[in-house]
Amino acid sequence: MINLSVIPAPRNLSAILAVVFYALTLGCLVALWMQSLTHAALREEAARFAEQNQKISAALVTERQAAADAPEIAELRALAARVEWYNDQIGAGAPPILEMLDLLEETLPRDVRASAIFYDRRGRFITFSLVSEVEESLLKSIEALQDGFGAAAVELERQVTLEGSGERVFQYDLRVSS
Repeated sequence: MINLSVIPAPRNLSAILAVVFYALTLGCLVALWMQSLTHAALREEAARFAEQNQKISAALVTERQAAADAPEIAELRALAARVEWYNDQIGAGAPPILEMLDLLEETLPRDVRASAIFYDRRGRFITFSLVSEVEESLLKSIEALQDGFGAAAVELERQVTLEGSGERVFQYDLRVSS
């Protein structure tokens, strides 16, 4: 028989086949291991997505309930009419309470405190009490309020001197009208 092959036949063909088989087996094992890692990561991501889905679903249910509980347009209009009626009852001549509070904050010295504020339901005046251990500070506060609201608008309603345990505290009750 004549051998036409240039490459000589391997002497130990079974050893070479065994090495190739082991290499293929090792490659398959590595591929399976990498696939299992990918599968675990995908399971974790799926769990995160499921948790986010539950949170979004709960938020959606809450929003739907809030939308269902929202007042109807007719209710809002009735409430607006009621507020307008109350504002008309108070009248445009009511003293501006927010401006008064701003002025109090700006003008009162540190040793003078506003201890009570009363708002007349009919909106004609606001009464408040100023308290201090120094009477001169109260007098300066009244002058500042008269400058801010006008002398006729600020009226001293009551003046009280409280004494106890060796200390004196002065209280002036003022009425601010519009």
